[in-house]
Formats: sequence, C-alpha cells, structure tokens
Amino acid sequence: MYLTASDKTITLNSAISKGGEGEVFNILGDNKNCVKIYHERIRSQEKEDKLKYMILNPPAELESDNHKICWPKELIYNDGKFVGFLMSKSFDESLLPYHLCQPVIPNKLKAQWHKTFDRKSFVGIMSRLKLCVNIAASVNRIHNINKYIMVDLKPQNLLVTASGKVSIIDMDSIQIAENNKILFKAQVSTPEYTPPEANEVLLNKTVISKDWDVFSLGILVYEILCGIHPYVGSANAPNDNLNTIQEKIQVNLTHVIKGQSAFFKLPPPHEMFNNYSVGLKNIFKKIFNPYKLEVSKRPDINEFGALLFNEVNVFAEKAKQEAQEIIKQKKIEKKLKEAEANRNYKKVSDAPEKSKEKNKTLKDLMEYPALILSVAVVVILLYVAYFGDGNSLRISNTYEKSYNTPDLEKGIEDKSDYEIGLEKYNKGEYYFSIPYFTKAIKSADNVALAYYNRGNAYYYLGKKHNAIADYRSAIGKDPDHGDAYFHLAITKKELGQFYCSDLKKACDLGEKKGCEWYNDQCR
Repeated sequence: MYLTASDKTITLNSAISKGGEGEVFNILGDNKNCVKIYHERIRSQEKEDKLKYMILNPPAELESDNHKICWPKELIYNDGKFVGFLMSKSFDESLLPYHLCQPVIPNKLKAQWHKTFDRKSFVGIMSRLKLCVNIAASVNRIHNINKYIMVDLKPQNLLVTASGKVSIIDMDSIQIAENNKILFKAQVSTPEYTPPEANEVLLNKTVISKDWDVFSLGILVYEILCGIHPYVGSANAPNDNLNTIQEKIQVNLTHVIKGQSAFFKLPPPHEMFNNYSVGLKNIFKKIFNPYKLEVSKRPDINEFGALLFNEVNVFAEKAKQEAQEIIKQKKIEKKLKEAEANRNYKKVSDAPEKSKEKNKTLKDLMEYPALILSVAVVVILLYVAYFGDGNSLRISNTYEKSYNTPDLEKGIEDKSDYEIGLEKYNKGEYYFSIPYFTKAIKSADNVALAYYNRGNAYYYLGKKHNAIADYRSAIGKDPDHGDAYFHLAITKKELGQFYCSDLKKACDLGEKKGCEWYNDQCR
C-alpha cells in the first residue's frame, strides 16, 4: 500500500513512462497528479532529503494555463519506506518536443502539429517562437528563486502540446544550492546540451550557475527554430578531425560564431537562421561565445525571452501581410468569377431553352462572396493571439482553431519509396528520408542510389560510420559510382582513416572534385 507523507492512500493505475531511475504511474481516481516510483537501487536518504527540500521550497507559480512545472508535491512511502513522490501531470496530449527539433515533423503526428509549426509559413515560425517564449518563461520561474539549476535541460525533459503549452518534467534531477554552496548535486547532463566550461566546473566542484542552463536553452531554441543542432556541420582544417558535437562545443565550432567559411559542408536546415533579426542572431552569438569560468557572463533568460517575444511581433506583422495578400488574391479571383458570371448571364438571355441550367450556374457563382467572407474570417483568426502577464505568451483556443488540416499524405501514394526518400532528402529532411531509402533497398528499387543517398543522409545527421557502410554498399552494387567513392573519401578523412585510394578511384571514374582533392592532398 502506498501512502503520502500526509497519510493519504494512493492506488497506482496504468504506467505512463519508464526510465533509468524509476517508473511514472497514473493515480486511480486522480486525473491531475501522478507518482514516480524509484527503482529500489535508486532510493536513498539523500534522494528523500532532496525531495523534502524541494517540497518545502517550490518556485512561484508552478502552473498556469500555458505552463506546468511538474514539481514534487508529497513524498510517497510503502510499508513505511521512502519509494518516490507525487507531482502534477503534464497537459493532456503532450509530446516530447524532439519532433519539433528535426527538419520536418513526422507524418504520423496529427495535422494540427504540421499546420501550427510549419517552418515554411510565417504563422508556423511565429508559433515556434511562441513555444520558445513559453519554455524560456518556465525555466526563468525556476531560476528566479535563486536555488535551482536544471543542468540537464533538453527536449527529453519537456513535454509540449500542439497549442504551445509547456510542461517541464524530471525536476528531481536538478542542482540545489544556497549561498554559493551545493546542497544537492545534479545527477546527469547530456553532452550535446552541456556548455564548454562543464569539465572545468565539475573538476573544480564549483556551483553550476544559471549560465549553464542558458547555454542549454540556446541550443534547444535553435533546434526548435531551425530543425538542427547549431554545432552540426563538417568543418574545414584545422578542425576537420572533430567528429562529435561535444568536441565542437569545446572549441565553439558553430557557424553562429565562426561563420560559414569555417565549414566545407553546412547542412541546409541552418539556412533558417538567416530568417531572424540581427538582434536575435546576436544573442545566440553571446550565448555560444567562448566562455571563461568566473569571468564571462551569458545573457540572462529575461533578455533572451524578451528578444524571442519581440521576434513574435515581427513575424506576426509578416503573417498579417501574408494574410492580406491572400485576401487580395481572393478579391481578384472574385472579380474574374463575376465577369464569367456576366458572360454566362448573357448566354442565358440568348438561349432561353438552356436558361434553367445556366441560371443554376449563375446562382452558384453569386454565392462566392460568402466564401470570400469565410476566408477573411479565417485570415483574421490566423494572426489573433493574445499575451499573458508579460512573462509568458499564450496560444489561445481561437488561435489553434483557425487552422485547416490538409491531408499531408495526399498525392504521394503513386511514388516509389526511392522517389519519396529522394524528395525528402532534397528538402533537407534527412532523418525522414532514411526509412524510405531502406524500403527501396529491400524492394530492389534503385539499390545503388538508395544506398548512396541514405549514406548522405546519415552523413548530414553526423552518423559517419553508417555513412561509410552505405557508400561501400553503393559501390558494391555499382563499382563505377564515382560520387560514392568521393563521399566515402571525405567521410573517411573526417574520421582520420586513409582515404587517398578512394579519391584516386573517384578521379579515375571522372569525378572532377576527386581529381582536385587527390592532386591537392595525396601527391
């Protein structure tokens, strides 16, 4: 039997999730809360004491209409022994925002996700900015009590809804400190979201500052806005031997700081960064700039959030202009339809025997202004969004209902798996092209090219060993594939492997770049 610290009986219901530390369960008869039960090896007096501290010292405003900080509320005991804690549940229909950090949203998600967060529209970009404001505001609330640092801020520790509501989870892993003294350490951090000063901080056993979370938030926001990690890219010498994101973070190797000239291959999703204002781009530079412990200072979250908030207004105006252009085009279409209706009316007058049929056509056409009115209403709703107390930004019900939901898969069913994969690859949707290339390989559809392009997709995603395997498979299917030899050589070079023979082969097969590289680097 499970009891809270206040002796209230808790009956576990279905499991919600399972992780390395424990399992989260629904509570029978309680739709607002859930419990985390730790694995037995994780339970300790230190863990219990940490949670007691958190329960007694919560941040202000743990919940609103748009955010939830899933903070411990009560300890849970079984047979008198500490086993876990009770906390608020996340918003209904929440998902990890990992899918929003990719170049495209998976087709398996509901159409509302695609329409709301489409990077190809101003409204979609505005929605992503609003989501980032909500995330920044939630982290800021945690920081404001001056006791807590999240340390492991990443997509897997957040849940979001299609209307932009944010829940922060896994709060029991944070660092707790008072008066520059660590009371409870943070257990883990994820290398791809960890700042360059991390090794020095941990070696010196100093208190982790808010700057750590600002760096992590900067990466998360960049991923949501651009669909790729800011440190992904194939660098020129002398950094061409750096293969992991962690290595690149250590030397501040991102195009945001070094510029595009530092890279010989920069994946296309980074081009989204150019869409944003100078002010927003500059704050990313400040966040990712070289950092010296106890000397440097990153922008605080208030400043970062304010710039994101202002950027929303910039894209709101662009969305308004886009909507006005739609109305303008519809008015032109209306005039053309009216002109056609007048011509039809004249034909009706000249041909009485067909009047009944023609008058029906005219009647249908004259109903078109109602369609124009409905379009205008949708357009007005499209950019109606209202703001909260200044710390958070709401995406209202009106806002989310203003979208139509197209059939996103319509029109692709007649294409082969290889063609669909290539289409996604050419759009920079590398992650989602891979399953289609794999299907093409299994069904013997353009096998050599499928291996080659899947290798390129792996390369852009930083999975270079997978890329090498696919380039070799492409060559096995087509020994005269000069491009495959050339890309195999590039990838092997980046991994510190011998590559000159592959460049020579690419050159022999007529690959011009292979000859240039071979003459420059191997002779």
